[in-house]
Amino acid sequence: MFKAFQPTETTSLVNSITLSLVFSVVGGYIGQRALKKKERDPWVRFFAISFAARGGTSFLGSDLTEANFTEARLKSTDLRKANLTGVCWHRSNTNFI
Repeated sequence: MFKAFQPTETTSLVNSITLSLVFSVVGGYIGQRALKKKERDPWVRFFAISFAARGGTSFLGSDLTEANFTEARLKSTDLRKANLTGVCWHRSNTNFI
């Protein structure tokens, strides 16, 4: 008779390790393409930055004296209690203010 395949702990472990390695390699490849800033792959960089900053950035209580936010997109940015003395906001998206 034909026996149904029953996964064991070893099989599950091997599958988990294999999937982890595949995702690590693919993620590394996509990250490398995003950091190269080639015009061919602007979507990769956009996706990587969007994913990394999806919850916004918190500068809560930070010293940002003379920081340069030129052309920065500051959506969902937390600047409460931050020292903003001399900050450059040139052409930045400052909808949070």
